[in-house]
Amino acid sequence: MNKELEKGKATGSLMHNKQLDGLRAFAVFLVILEHFLLRKFQDILNIFKFGYVGVTLFFVLSGFLIGSILLAQRETYNNVDWKKVKFILRQFYIRRSLRIFPIYYILLSILIIAGFPKEIYSVYVWCYSYLFNVYMVINDVSLYPLSIIWTLCCEEQFYLILPFILLLTPKKFQFHAILSMIIFGMIFRTSLYLLGFSYKQYSVLVFSSFDLFGLGVLLAYLIRSKLVPRVNILWSLIPILAFFYFGNSILNFPGKSFLFVSIPFFGLASFLIIASASTNGMSFFGKICELKPLVYFGKISYGVYLYHTFCLAIINTLIARWFADKEVPELLILVSAFVLTLIVSSASYYFLEIPINNLKKRFDY
Repeated sequence: MNKELEKGKATGSLMHNKQLDGLRAFAVFLVILEHFLLRKFQDILNIFKFGYVGVTLFFVLSGFLIGSILLAQRETYNNVDWKKVKFILRQFYIRRSLRIFPIYYILLSILIIAGFPKEIYSVYVWCYSYLFNVYMVINDVSLYPLSIIWTLCCEEQFYLILPFILLLTPKKFQFHAILSMIIFGMIFRTSLYLLGFSYKQYSVLVFSSFDLFGLGVLLAYLIRSKLVPRVNILWSLIPILAFFYFGNSILNFPGKSFLFVSIPFFGLASFLIIASASTNGMSFFGKICELKPLVYFGKISYGVYLYHTFCLAIINTLIARWFADKEVPELLILVSAFVLTLIVSSASYYFLEIPINNLKKRFDY
């Protein structure tokens, strides 16, 4: 087992795992790839949904990390101890708030002041309350570049629900509770599809991704129970790839294929990739995930995800203003947007996120 994860098991704080940072880097890069290619390469995106693959990896990874923390805390008491539960909940929510809220609300405030995009004044309440994904379902709209917020809404809503499931469930029923989450997510998403909801609608609600979050929690449970052997990523993915290929061939209708094949495939693949990074640290794949550029990119990934579409919009605005009568190569636009995203995300990481995250030391479990 990865030594860093093993050291963190006792406290639930999860010692920093470089390989998981590497996985975050892969995930956010896939999301950026989709959003940056959106205008010129729609045919490619129709074949391979880079963004959804990245989001799926994020969701499974989030379930794994948060599940590991909460499961560790659940082991500190046997029968439900309400005083202990209240203390854990308070510390958990304070720590999550310090990690997530500051740069999110700073960005929203800047967007409102700037009046960008123009729809911000009609949806800012939904954004501030982390309910923008619900707004998307009700109105069947995306409102790019605000549409990236839906994943953050799902994660925040998941953080509100999971602690009560894991902290209040008797230990002997924890596996059943986690399995129920996974089954519920698949049933919920399928039900929305059968009721005629569009892909934009049935994919953005937190319960539609409960199986993905649940897969991450399941992995955390299995690792803590020492039920996961070393995972070889290559051999583990072969049967999953076969399932993906033949499933897509059988279900050639796009909606059915994505719902019943692609989403389970992305989820299971993410499960195995995270398992490999967590249990087989010395593998070739693990060493790739520990490359310094990937680890750094993973560390600033929250800011990269939050800022990248707006950085692209800034570059487009500046080019339209300064080079209105010239044709600027698309590659130059994308590279400029990527560089600006790195600069803004790095500044955010060092001057906002690190100082604020240091406050979490005052709220240890």
